[in-house]
Amino acid sequence: MSISTITNISSGQTIYPNVSGYYRFEVQNSVDIMNGMYRINWTFPSASSTLVVNTTTQNYIDIPKNTDPGNDLIVTFYLGTSSTVVSSSSVSFIPGQNPLNTVKAVFVSPSSTWLMPDTGTTDTYTFTIQSLPEVLNNVLRIKWILSTSDTPGLGIKFTRTTNNTPMLKVGLSKIGGLILDTLYYIHVQLLDLAGNIVSTDSQSFMFGSTIPDKPSILYPTPGLEIGTNPTFTSSPYSGHGTVHRRTKFTVIDPISEFEIFSKYSELDDGSTYPKPYEYYVVSGIDTLPSNKILQVMVSYLADSGIWVNSDFVEFKTVISQPTKPIITGELTNLNPINFRLDGSIFQGDTSNSFWSSEWIFSETPNPVTDPNKYTIPKSNFSGSYVSFLDVVSDAYFILGTRYYVQVRYIDHHGKKSLWSDIVTITMKPIILGKPNVIGMCTQSKIGSIKVNLQYSTLIYGNHLSTKVFFPTIRYTEAEANGAKLLNVLTSPSLTFTSSNILSFIIPNTSVTDYNDNIFVAFVNESGLSQFTSLKDKITWLPEIINTPSGIYPSLHQIDIPLGTFSFISSEFSTSHYLGTMACSVWQLSTDVNFNNTIWSGTGISSTSPILDITLSKSSSYYWRIRYASIDKISEWSSPIIFDTIKYFTPNTPSISTIDGTTSITEVSLTPTFASSAFSSGTGDIHYVSDWEVRDLNNNVYTYSYVDATNKVSWVSGTLPSFTNLKARVRYRNIVNYSEWSSYYTFKTISVKPETPSILFPVQYGTGISLSPTLIGSIYSGDSTHSETIWQISTDSGFSTIVFANTSALNLTSIVVGSTLLYFTKYYVRLKYKNSNNLWSDWGET
Repeated sequence: MSISTITNISSGQTIYPNVSGYYRFEVQNSVDIMNGMYRINWTFPSASSTLVVNTTTQNYIDIPKNTDPGNDLIVTFYLGTSSTVVSSSSVSFIPGQNPLNTVKAVFVSPSSTWLMPDTGTTDTYTFTIQSLPEVLNNVLRIKWILSTSDTPGLGIKFTRTTNNTPMLKVGLSKIGGLILDTLYYIHVQLLDLAGNIVSTDSQSFMFGSTIPDKPSILYPTPGLEIGTNPTFTSSPYSGHGTVHRRTKFTVIDPISEFEIFSKYSELDDGSTYPKPYEYYVVSGIDTLPSNKILQVMVSYLADSGIWVNSDFVEFKTVISQPTKPIITGELTNLNPINFRLDGSIFQGDTSNSFWSSEWIFSETPNPVTDPNKYTIPKSNFSGSYVSFLDVVSDAYFILGTRYYVQVRYIDHHGKKSLWSDIVTITMKPIILGKPNVIGMCTQSKIGSIKVNLQYSTLIYGNHLSTKVFFPTIRYTEAEANGAKLLNVLTSPSLTFTSSNILSFIIPNTSVTDYNDNIFVAFVNESGLSQFTSLKDKITWLPEIINTPSGIYPSLHQIDIPLGTFSFISSEFSTSHYLGTMACSVWQLSTDVNFNNTIWSGTGISSTSPILDITLSKSSSYYWRIRYASIDKISEWSSPIIFDTIKYFTPNTPSISTIDGTTSITEVSLTPTFASSAFSSGTGDIHYVSDWEVRDLNNNVYTYSYVDATNKVSWVSGTLPSFTNLKARVRYRNIVNYSEWSSYYTFKTISVKPETPSILFPVQYGTGISLSPTLIGSIYSGDSTHSETIWQISTDSGFSTIVFANTSALNLTSIVVGSTLLYFTKYYVRLKYKNSNNLWSDWGET
């Protein structure tokens, strides 16, 4: 290879600036070049002006990217300082642009939601991006921006520019206003040497802490009385980025400070976060001492290895209820006049003992709520911990019957356990005799045969059964034991009547021959009774679903509402058919032939579906319906035409304020009532309003009817003071009234009493006693008379008062003491106060 050969590019190659911003061209290195024996002449003839550079001791040349090197290069080696060419070569190339804004910052820390403090510190945090050659070589600098906004220029907390390093350390104590658990953004801007922004990258995070928040006890609350087997609960974990690893509850005796109990939750392996709330609940508490004041504390362990403790909460234990019992023993084929049921061993507080039990029996699956349940209390004063029930000669229990049983225990403190789980017991079955057919069965009423059978009661031992239980009935086409079995009727199909008569239905779908004898027998746990035959042929009638009829809207009904309303049709019924309604089909049309159906309802299992479209005003519509079972469908009902309303009915208004407020007391005597805005159908107009004020006896006190002026605001006539009243309003369009609004109940203000007068002494009276009895007029006001002021003066201006008395006892008369003088003119006056502390004016002197 010639020493002038270009080594780092090939002919036609596109070259880019390096990280320092230069195009670099290299030839093979040579000791002669480094010693200055050779020099290199670099010529770029295609530059904007021919670019020539000489080098002596290096085998490369760097051309700034802002200088255009052209598209080709010739390299010539000269010997020493002479111009003798030793070697030369040339190559063509394409100068490319590789801008620095392709360089991006990649965050190392924070890499997730939380930024935790550096190891061994509590408030020093490190921000780091991946190393960049441009940063390490000082081609680019880093500007760090911490803010509360995802936009770098907003909410800035601090900025800092660094060279050579992709790392920044921050101490919270040195930056004011930064708090834990708050969302922040760290923005990294790469700057070129001129300070221009090359790129911006951002990461959101929250400052975390290795110390979690102090927890608190949620249950029990301070001072609460609880049982001796409690479940303690505490507040959710708040760890500032740490993970909850473990919970510990500790119970102590506050007097002796002796630890009575402590329990840990399982240690968390860190696979799930956050933990469910149940993680803060530790159940299965060992039994605590009863009737004692204790204290409980909870402690949380963070994944940082730090425990934090709550404050102690004081509570008191009480005697807990006994444990829910369990019923055991033989439960089937019981003798109704003599059987035994056992309960589990009594369990309660150590200071507690068994006192009695309560057993309940019902023929329904929920004995506790059955109003007809049968209760047997069982006392046990011996103190035995085992409770059992012996039933002897009890007329309640009946052969062949199923009962549902529960029991609860009562301790000697009177506390009751929860009811036990329900168990089922069954009595011995009834042995059935041959049934006796009553009546004739010549044809079906509803497509099936109704059969009446008479049975007799059974004596079991000394016990007379008053009720018979038939689990199933069989019927066949022949009486022989090998007869074909047509069907088995289960107990829900049976109907018991008076006089020991049992009625049941045989559906025609079970009969292959429409003129056949049918034989019937009873079946229960004891086996099969003898068959009895029906004496007549069976004739099956056609099975149909009766055509329904429309009820609402009825034929030619008018003023049907435009919005949502419910259609009503006749009940589902059949003829000679046992099928039940599976669905209904509805149609609404603008023509009688239903060519323009505007609404249909299919699969509706109702005889009153809701129309969910809006109809047009003053329009005629047709509707019809038919019913379907799982295998049959009725005919369409006759079309029914109806007309929608021509006028709307306004919506019910409401009174919103009195005198501009919602106060219901201290209302003025001529208040201004304001009501809600008029609301009705589109285009409807508010014509008039009716206003009323009534007393609580419903007597109208003042009103304004057909008021076209005061539509939504009305000033009433003068009302009585200090009186409970109620007001209401209704609106009318051109035709229809709305409903009256709800009453707005209020109370008017109290006013001062009427001005009293002196009845004795009379005006200009003479010969008055020196200790007269003053008499005032009868009190008149809206509340009770509570106080009176009496005054006597020697002048009409009452500047010299010789007698004054304020009394709650001497309301309309008072005796003046011997304070008056002979032959002297006096002036007397008074005023009254009511129970609302309002004074009247002074009466006439």
